[in-house]
Amino acid sequence: MKTYALLLLFLGFFVNESLAQKEKIKINNEIATVDGVDFVQVKRDYVANAISIHELGSGEEVIFMRFLEYNTSTNNDPSTKVSWVELNFLNQNQICEINTRGQKGLVRFLKENNLIVNGELNTEAITKVIRKYGTNFSDNRPDSVIIINN
Repeated sequence: MKTYALLLLFLGFFVNESLAQKEKIKINNEIATVDGVDFVQVKRDYVANAISIHELGSGEEVIFMRFLEYNTSTNNDPSTKVSWVELNFLNQNQICEINTRGQKGLVRFLKENNLIVNGELNTEAITKVIRKYGTNFSDNRPDSVIIINN
C-alpha cells in the first residue's frame, strides 16, 4: 500500500510540473515580449559580440551584456573553453557574470531576477543579483603568461 501511495505522489508531482509552463518569450524587431506583453528592447551587436538592453519608455541603454570566453589549455582544445556573459549595469557602474545563454535566455534571466519591471531597470534588484552571481568567471581565470624570446 505504501508503494502505491508513493507512486501516486511521485506521478502527481511530475504531472503538476509538466503542466506548469514557462513564460513565452519572443524577440521581434528588437522588442522582447513575455507572454505577449512588451518587456524590454534588445539590441544585438554582432561586432562586439554583445547585447544592449534598453528601457522601453526612455530607450536608454541600461545594461550592456558581453559574451566572453577563455581557454584553459594552451592548445585551443574546445573542450577546455570557459564561456560566460558579463552584465554591465551602466548607470550603477557595477558588473556581474552569469553562465552563457542565448538572447531569450538572457531575457528570461532579466525577468526571473526582476531586473526589468514595467519596461524599466529595477535598481533595487541589481545589488541582489551582484551578490548572488558575482564575478566568478573572471576571478577564476588563470593568469596569462607572456613569453618573450630575444
